[in-house]
Amino acid sequence: AKPLPTDKAVPASLGSASEDVTAYVGLDRVGERFARGFADMLEGFGVEAAKVRFLGTQAQDVAGWRQSQTDIVVGAGFQLKPFKGKMGIAIPASMIVQLVDLFFGGDGEVEPFNREFSAAENRFIGRMADSCGVLLRPCWAGIADVEASLSTVDIGAKKLAMGRAGDQLFVQRFS
Repeated sequence: AKPLPTDKAVPASLGSASEDVTAYVGLDRVGERFARGFADMLEGFGVEAAKVRFLGTQAQDVAGWRQSQTDIVVGAGFQLKPFKGKMGIAIPASMIVQLVDLFFGGDGEVEPFNREFSAAENRFIGRMADSCGVLLRPCWAGIADVEASLSTVDIGAKKLAMGRAGDQLFVQRFS
């Protein structure tokens, strides 16, 4: 396995929409734990010495978040019980292509994404979404006993099932 090029940080985000403000106590700690777990997950997918940094949490409405997405993203939506809201993970499509290239022994240097996903990339997206769902429970340990169930996988920020345009969204960014 080869490392991702170090000069190309790839932004990703973890968002959650809910009207239950108490669901967000300790959210920065969840983000820090997610960054560590996501790095471990990337190493399991063949990325040597993966480094993921948590860049913080900010409140935003769903419409504003969607408009801020300039790249094509792959999103996985989760029902996070016992919370009423949903949680989503958005990953740039270019990162998926790069990870698949590395997984199959490539150098991670890929062309800009402007096509349909291949069958291997679609399988990888499913595997990554499942792995992220498993990762969420330990991220919330000591804050809430949660159970994450994958509800949707969508391509494109406009399609992600994150709520209505005016709904509040807490976005955590990673690189």
